[in-house]
Amino acid sequence: MRDGKPVLLRGFGLGGWLLPEGYMWKLQGACDRPRRMEALVERLCGADYAAGFWKRYLNSYITEADIEWIAAEGFNCVRLPINARHLDDGQAWPYIDACVQWGKRNGVYVMLDMHGALGGQTGQNIDDCEHDQPELFQNTACQDALVAHWTQLALRYRDEEMVVGYDLLNEPLPNFFSQYNHLLMPLYRRLAAAIRAVDANHLLVVEGLHWATDFSLFDELEERPLDGNMMLQFHKYWSEPDVESIRRFMDCAVRLNLPLFEGESGEINLDWYAAAFPMYERHGISWSFWSYKKMGCDNSPVTFAEPEGWDRIQACTS
Repeated sequence: MRDGKPVLLRGFGLGGWLLPEGYMWKLQGACDRPRRMEALVERLCGADYAAGFWKRYLNSYITEADIEWIAAEGFNCVRLPINARHLDDGQAWPYIDACVQWGKRNGVYVMLDMHGALGGQTGQNIDDCEHDQPELFQNTACQDALVAHWTQLALRYRDEEMVVGYDLLNEPLPNFFSQYNHLLMPLYRRLAAAIRAVDANHLLVVEGLHWATDFSLFDELEERPLDGNMMLQFHKYWSEPDVESIRRFMDCAVRLNLPLFEGESGEINLDWYAAAFPMYERHGISWSFWSYKKMGCDNSPVTFAEPEGWDRIQACTS
């Protein structure tokens, strides 16, 4: 809500910036996540060059010009993926601050997305985990760190009106780690309590299990709500772009009287997009396209060519 009126969020996930994934650079296998990409640059070029490279990369991959273009095209939101490892080393903070300021100047909301919690919440490359395990749910110290990170973020941005909300955890616990499913809702409750201790204003956004496609954990919210200012998030890939494919998410949101956010759709083709995104809007569902920018592609709004000699870099990842 803004000025007492509902706001439909329409925009893009800024994947590849503060948490680059190998496939966005056409790197696969042994170079599929940030820590491995960082190691590759340092191995090939040395530590001094690597430090300078990442500074240049972060300063140029997403700039205010991107946010200006997003606003000019009629969109009003970006979802900003964060790697918690770079909250701890300080690298991420100036860029989160900058993105929020760009959003303020251009009328674009920023949703803070904990895409990579310390330890990892998926056990896959997308969260920059070290050991291909969801160590967030295996190690209470990682959970303590997540609570501390969200407390820091909430303290820093609690008065920023263009920060539209806090996406507590991206795509937690795919089915092959379902033995930890029972730990997710208690963690959400702990995060909500920690944030509300310092920030009574911002929207809390919670995702379902198994790549944000399983809303079964939200059943308990009928009897025991999590928070009075929250939103449910689902993700949708590689399935028919029709109402029946999202009916279960819509029904859950209606049952709980909560707004619904399609936090990621993309990586498919233009015909699919032309069917899916208008469908979301017809049903009052906010949405965020994944991902805004990638190398050498025809299925993201922004792309860039492979650098000369890139095949030599790719050869070093096998």
